[in-house]
Amino acid sequence: MKKTQPHIIILGVAAFLVIISLGLYISKQFGHLKIDKSITELKKVNFLLHAISEGNEYYFSVWITLYPRDKKIGMYFVNPLSQFESEDDTLIKLKTGALKTVEKELADILGQSPNYKITIQENNFKRILDLAGGLPIFFEPKTTVSSSKYNRPNNGNYILDGDDAFDYLTKLEGREALSYVYRLERQESALLSFYTIIHKNKELIKKPWIQFFVSLIDTNMNDEEVISLVDFLLEEEIYFGVSELPGEIQASKNKDEFSLKIRKDTAKIAFKKFEADLLSEFFADTERSRVEVLNGTNLNGLAKKGKSLLNERRIKVLSVENAWSDDFKESIVLNRSGNTKISTKVAEAIQSQNVFFSIRKELGLDATVVLGEDFGKTKN
Repeated sequence: MKKTQPHIIILGVAAFLVIISLGLYISKQFGHLKIDKSITELKKVNFLLHAISEGNEYYFSVWITLYPRDKKIGMYFVNPLSQFESEDDTLIKLKTGALKTVEKELADILGQSPNYKITIQENNFKRILDLAGGLPIFFEPKTTVSSSKYNRPNNGNYILDGDDAFDYLTKLEGREALSYVYRLERQESALLSFYTIIHKNKELIKKPWIQFFVSLIDTNMNDEEVISLVDFLLEEEIYFGVSELPGEIQASKNKDEFSLKIRKDTAKIAFKKFEADLLSEFFADTERSRVEVLNGTNLNGLAKKGKSLLNERRIKVLSVENAWSDDFKESIVLNRSGNTKISTKVAEAIQSQNVFFSIRKELGLDATVVLGEDFGKTKN
């Protein structure tokens, strides 16, 4: 049948409405997922978390991708020194304006939008930590952050309350670029530590506690979505990978200020590699791991025994040395890279439950093992 002009117009309008409807459906599915008990059926869920002060100072953002089927989480941190190609200022100078900039730029770089956004302000961050019983941090001489107000140890595990933790996680030792890098690593370690303490105390996490937690953050998630998400995270053994948005460090004309120039193409390639590595079978391959073993006692040859034990379990050890102290009663594992699967395997190998997060990417390690007296007694 020959189509008349009115028929063609009607068909065109109908096709246009179908396209619009499909676009709205896709936007609903991929822009605003509904997290419920069927979360395990989802391939991925994207979150964008921002941390700011009460005075609107910008601290950092982290793009968090949950892969429910794989039971993994990738955390992609954004340094506040970052300056995108479309911006004239760093994120620090943009202050709260950085939040929209980060969302727009990351969506462009990663080719996907966050399903959920979360913003945590200074005072509520402190309250959340106090409610959780504080933040456990393992201090070692090279990572201790000095403070005239708080009495922190130079060595050992210590619980920071909300005020102390905020100071520890936001203080800069200097204005050079590396100071921001080291601070970001402390913040990465803190998020992993927080998840660990919540997971260890999961039997104490009740619905009213979760609802109160939701009231302390700014998010487009509703109570039931948060409850479903928390239930999933507590029921499953989730493994993490950590990376950062890459950039080129550049000094300003007066050399007192620095920026991290973000190149879109470079960042896109880096994220795709990070995601591919996280989801690959090699993510948990300890034969590709980088571990150092330190003797934390005055017992001769303990580190070599530790290396032999780890090698038997196909865990690659790069070096053995004496630790910075010889009074370790218990063995510990320090996660250095953010790969929690490897640090878990290492801890299981030496039969230790003392796993702490002290990310230091410049070491080129996945984990540091410090053997204590308990290892010497059980492995003789």
